[in-house]
Amino acid sequence: MKILVADLETTVSMTGDRKDNSPFHPENKLVSAHWAWVDGNEPQSLVFYHNEKETPDSPDAFRAALEQADVLVCHNAKFDVQWLKECGFPLPKQIYCTMIGEYIFSRAQGRPLGLKDTAERRDVTRKRSDVTEQYFKQGIGFEAMPLDTMLEYAETDVTSCREIYEAQQQDLEKPSNVGLRPVFNLMNEMLEFLV
Repeated sequence: MKILVADLETTVSMTGDRKDNSPFHPENKLVSAHWAWVDGNEPQSLVFYHNEKETPDSPDAFRAALEQADVLVCHNAKFDVQWLKECGFPLPKQIYCTMIGEYIFSRAQGRPLGLKDTAERRDVTRKRSDVTEQYFKQGIGFEAMPLDTMLEYAETDVTSCREIYEAQQQDLEKPSNVGLRPVFNLMNEMLEFLV
């Protein structure tokens, strides 16, 4: 089975006093796509909309990876799936959300489920949000921060998500978690329907 981990970066617009990073806001754009196979290759990136890039990358390599994949893994996959669908990218037959996985493993214990918190809790590669947070506080989005900073941030997200996925798969093999597999399957099947 071919398992692809992906992360998308986008622009963010304001709807009233609320930040809106959805693909449904007419001013939002897909800044970049980042992906890696679970088998361990280094993350790859394509940039579609960035101030430092005059010509967008061709989406063909990312499209080909999505077409080859049996499973797409993302953290907060509903966000990525919405963007992929709206941009016309193909979706693999199965979607797996590591954020949903952390919610299920939490067993009704309220805890932060974001990628940074999950990576810290699971002691996997941590995303470097300190640099990007400085830009966000100044109102600078992914499309305007230095390209190398954005790429490092996004590729680390892919690595973190992949390691979280692998840790969740190991946890699902434990006898105490055997009953959770059908819940994982159901929740992930519902995700695309809800999107």
